[in-house]
Amino acid sequence: MKDILQEEQIVIQKVHELIRDYMTQVELDDIDDLLLTPRQDKAIDRVKLRIADLDPITKALQLDSATIADSRAYFDEDIAEYPV
Repeated sequence: MKDILQEEQIVIQKVHELIRDYMTQVELDDIDDLLLTPRQDKAIDRVKLRIADLDPITKALQLDSATIADSRAYFDEDIAEYPV
């Protein structure tokens, strides 16, 4: 999960660079169409928090000592906490 978050940060940085470059070519009013709404921004923050919550579990599952029973226990806890 940490890798995903790092990749996400890289993508965000690249998007910010593209927006900065684009801003030099267009009016600032045109940028408003590209920005997230406050609701979308909050939704992204919630997803990022959920991913961060799962990071310790993914690390535990990568341990050589992790068993199938451990995996099942982690997934059962996650399913209970984050039902579909």
